[in-house]
Amino acid sequence: MTVPSAAELLKRYRATLDDVVEEVLYVLDAAFAAAGPVRKAAYGREDPRVASTMLATPRLAFPEQRIEVKFIARVCPGLLLIIGERRTAVGDASGPDLLGWETHRPAVFGVAYRLLGSVADAEDVAQDVWLRAAAADLSEVADLRAWLVTVSARRAYDLLKSARVRRESYVGPWLPEPLLTGPDAAAPVLVDDSVSSAMLLVMEELSPPERVAFVLHDVFEIPFPRIAEILDTTAAAARQLASRARRRVARADRPPPASRAERERLLTLFRAAYEAGDLETLVQLLHPDATYVTDGGGKAFAARKPIHGGARVAEVMVRVSGQWRPDRIDLAEVGGEPALVHRRGGAVFSVDTFEFSGSRIVAYRRMMNPEKLARV
Repeated sequence: MTVPSAAELLKRYRATLDDVVEEVLYVLDAAFAAAGPVRKAAYGREDPRVASTMLATPRLAFPEQRIEVKFIARVCPGLLLIIGERRTAVGDASGPDLLGWETHRPAVFGVAYRLLGSVADAEDVAQDVWLRAAAADLSEVADLRAWLVTVSARRAYDLLKSARVRRESYVGPWLPEPLLTGPDAAAPVLVDDSVSSAMLLVMEELSPPERVAFVLHDVFEIPFPRIAEILDTTAAAARQLASRARRRVARADRPPPASRAERERLLTLFRAAYEAGDLETLVQLLHPDATYVTDGGGKAFAARKPIHGGARVAEVMVRVSGQWRPDRIDLAEVGGEPALVHRRGGAVFSVDTFEFSGSRIVAYRRMMNPEKLARV
C-alpha cells in the first residue's frame, strides 16, 4: 500500500476535522498498526491508534475551520500523527522557526539524554519542548538555544527524579540506552565524552541536582543563575553542586582512552575472535581485570551480576557465541565510541560497548533489553 502524503491527505479531506481524523486512523491501521503509545488526544478523545513521536516539522493551519494539523515524520514520512483543535487564529504555519528548531534540536535532545540515559525519554522531552515552544511567544527571547535547553533540562530533571526510583527495582544491571551517533544516526547528535556509556554510568552516581548542574554548565555552558532557576536554589548553590559533581567525576577511575584507530583495530580483532570462538585471542584482547556487564532488564536472558576477570569473561564469550550465534556483527558508533551491533533474524539482538586501557579491553557492556534496542 502507498501511504498518502500529509499534504495529499489534507487536500483530500479539508472539509471537516472528522474526515481528517478518520483518514489518519485508516493510514495508521493499514500502514503502521504498531504506531506506539498515545501521546495526544485526537479530536478530544484518546485513541490508541493515534500516536506521536518527537521529530516535529511545520504545522498547517486552517483558520476558517479553526483547526491545526501537525506533522511528525520520524516513523513514516508524511504520516499524520497529531491532531487537535485550533486555539489561536494565526494563519499559516506557526511555532518555532523551523531552521532555528533544527539548529537547536541536537542540544534539546542532548541535554535530556545526558540527564536521563534514555533515548526514548529524551525524544519525549524534545517533543514536549517543541510543543511548548510552539505555543509560546518567543519574540522577546534573546537566546533561543539557552531557552530551549533550559526547558529541556527542567523537564528532564523532573523525569530523572522518578527514574532513579524506578531503577532501584530494575532487574539486573542498568546500562544507558544505546545512542547511535556518526553516519548511522537518524538525526544530528551532539557528540562528546559525556554521551559515552562509561561517562553516563559515572554520572549515574551523582545526585539529580549535581547531574543537572554539571551537564548544563560544563557541557552546555549555561550560566549558574539560569541553572539555579531549574533547581530552585541560588546561583552560589548551583555552582557548588557543579563543583562537587566535577570532583566526583574526576575521581572515577577511568583509564586513558586509546586512539580511535586503535579502538577500531581492537574491535575488529575482537569481532573475528568472537565469531571464531577463539578463546586464546579473546584472553589476549581482554585486560586481566576486565569486567563484563549485561543489561537484559528482565526481558532477555542475561547475567544479572557483572562477571570479573579477563579469562572468565573470554570463556563466557566463547560459550555465548556458540549458543547465540548472530547472523552478522556490524561495527557501529554508539555514544561517540566504536561499538558492535549483533543482528539476528533481521533485528538487532544486542549492542556491545567497550572501554580500553592501552591495547586491551577493560570494560565490556552488552545491551540486550529489547525495549532499549528498539531505536537502534
